[in-house]
Amino acid sequence: MPLKEFQLFLVLFICSLIKSSDGGRKSPCLQSRNTASFNITRCPQDRKELENRSKLFKCEEQKQNCTTAKLYKYHCVLNSKGDGYIELCAPEVVIIGRRCTEYTTGGQFLQEHLENICTACPFKYKSSESYKYNECYKLEHPSTPSIMQEKKKEDSGDENISFVKQKDVG
Repeated sequence: MPLKEFQLFLVLFICSLIKSSDGGRKSPCLQSRNTASFNITRCPQDRKELENRSKLFKCEEQKQNCTTAKLYKYHCVLNSKGDGYIELCAPEVVIIGRRCTEYTTGGQFLQEHLENICTACPFKYKSSESYKYNECYKLEHPSTPSIMQEKKKEDSGDENISFVKQKDVG
């Protein structure tokens, strides 16, 4: 098989894997925008923090017609500029290409943040698992304190770190 044909085959194969994945489709979800909180200074860094924030958002109980209740999950991800965080309920999608997860307010869906490669990220992962890859929470042009600044405060014994109170999502 000539190289160009092999490359085309490989691209089509990868696309078919993405299409048949367990995650939702990357299509607009208007209800996600209504749950979004933009003034976040920090995203969950471990499973326990993620579960606590997820309980507050109650994503599976939200009325939406984007996906099944099971796939409508809490996320804390980069904004599309990479200079802040967004906390919201959104359909879980598969992120590919060793990229971080971002929410695009224009398109109103989760997708790969294409600015940087994430060396800690696997080639393919579920968007709701982005909390596992702290590298993704290093802001490119911080408009809010970065995760590393928050970590320095934690290490210095400052116990006053908290999430910004989200707006009512109910």
